[in-house]
Amino acid sequence: GLDFSGCTIDEKTLENKNFNESIFNGASFSNSLIVNSVLTHVEFAEAFFHSCHFKECDFSISDFVFAKFENCTFENCTFENGEWRESIFESSQFQNCTFRSTTINLCQFSSASFDDSSSKSFVGISKKYNVFDKCRFHLDDTDLSFLETNFGLTSNTQEQRFKEKINSLLYEISFLEYIGQLSNKKFIENFFMIVLKIAEHDHGYQSVVKYLTFIMKNMLAYRFSITHISYILNQLNNVMKYQQPNTSVYELMQLFMIFRSALYTQIQIKLDEISIYNGVLLPKGTQLRLELDKSFSSEQIEYLINAICTYTGNSRDMFRIKSIKHGSTIVDIVTEAAMDFSGILTALSFALYSSVIFLEQLKNSIEKIFPKKEQPTDKKNIIYHEQTNEQGEHEKKLNTLILRNKEIIELEGNIVIIVDKAA
Repeated sequence: GLDFSGCTIDEKTLENKNFNESIFNGASFSNSLIVNSVLTHVEFAEAFFHSCHFKECDFSISDFVFAKFENCTFENCTFENGEWRESIFESSQFQNCTFRSTTINLCQFSSASFDDSSSKSFVGISKKYNVFDKCRFHLDDTDLSFLETNFGLTSNTQEQRFKEKINSLLYEISFLEYIGQLSNKKFIENFFMIVLKIAEHDHGYQSVVKYLTFIMKNMLAYRFSITHISYILNQLNNVMKYQQPNTSVYELMQLFMIFRSALYTQIQIKLDEISIYNGVLLPKGTQLRLELDKSFSSEQIEYLINAICTYTGNSRDMFRIKSIKHGSTIVDIVTEAAMDFSGILTALSFALYSSVIFLEQLKNSIEKIFPKKEQPTDKKNIIYHEQTNEQGEHEKKLNTLILRNKEIIELEGNIVIIVDKAA
């Protein structure tokens, strides 16, 4: 074989090629078609693939380590006895592919698609600690044990006929996610039981910690509100405090730093979004309609209002619940005094994953109640390595909120906020 390390293959069509025992470490493939070619015993460490189509190719005994694939298609390809490790597959398709005896560990599959044949071949004990997100992947009821060490797959049936014996905490969260019953609260409970178990052992959990890190990054991107992040950070800090230093604890510290960075970044993003409303006062009698995408109990609505009180510094009697309609819960709240709108928005945006504000109903009163302000600079792509004073103040409020109202972690989902003019 030949050494093609670092090469660039762009807009090429390769047919009937033999790359047996070649090296493509750090190579870049884009917009190319590779047909009926031999790529056995090949190294693809840190290789990058974008919009490539592989058809009738043999990748047996080949390694994808720290490789990344974007929008690629593999059709009638063979992946046998190889190794995939810490590689990323985004928006890629596998059609009639075989994966017999290939070791696939710590890989991430996002918006990927496996046809039934490829899914069936992929399942096996040599595939561990992989995370799937928005993937098409068929899993037979007889193969549910695959979920013991693979997270993020979801069932394509609404029937709750599964009677699987759950024998581990990781398996439980993966299985509940599969049948659409994993709540953030349950996930967090299991997460900390797993963390405590890991922290007690000096060795043997490095892969599990990395697996947890990948799962957590997925939850941070799509499920966790700022309140969830703050709660987890507090609990992780408590765990670290009382553990003897060992290899596992040092590994968990990396997870701690991921959450701390995520907390500061998300706080700043939300504050930037809300800053346009700084200084705006809602008159007494203003109605806030909260449209939640998940059904909330009356008790959970109280948790949400208590969060508003913590952030605005108002007592509970400053908010009156006018009505609660269940299903996708709709809550009408009336202010009993003039209030800082940005404080209310901060609490709601921190407590739930995301929020949308509709002001159309204010009509002629909009200029009076919401004077025009300059749009904030878009800082969504900035990573905040240092905590600002403003972020620190909000972190203190979050800590206070969690101490007073731990049940806040039960809340999850998205919210639409509709503001109606004062009655």
